[in-house]
Amino acid sequence: MKQIVLIALIALGTLNLNAKGITAPDYVSTNFGTFFYENVREGFGNYLIIRNEAGETMKFDKELVKSYKSNGHVYERKPVIINGKASSETTFMELMCYRNGVHVYRDKNTGNAGNQVYSVHLFKGNDFIMSINENNKDYIVEFLQNK
Repeated sequence: MKQIVLIALIALGTLNLNAKGITAPDYVSTNFGTFFYENVREGFGNYLIIRNEAGETMKFDKELVKSYKSNGHVYERKPVIINGKASSETTFMELMCYRNGVHVYRDKNTGNAGNQVYSVHLFKGNDFIMSINENNKDYIVEFLQNK
């Protein structure tokens, strides 16, 4: 019995060492399915630019996309938050972390001076819970870090 456990541990250790160099491919998820690509990036307008393994590039209409992964970052379609309430419009927000069904997303906007402004929001599924700000950030971080 000890010999079987030892062999299993060695096999798992070997798999772990081999898996370090493997990265998950970029993907696009739609109502039609999930498609994996060599590279996914945002293009001008309402398109994602996709490059397949053969090096061919294509445009993908964002209106058909539910979520996508680009350069290790996952983006999901979520409601735009206006004055602390979810609107009927949607945008892609970057998934930062999740725990117990609560997801933390970062939304990138353009500020009044043309600079990039980030806001952070909590969602449970597609339901908006609250935005994270200076007043509640310590409480939220503590909640997400407790196990």
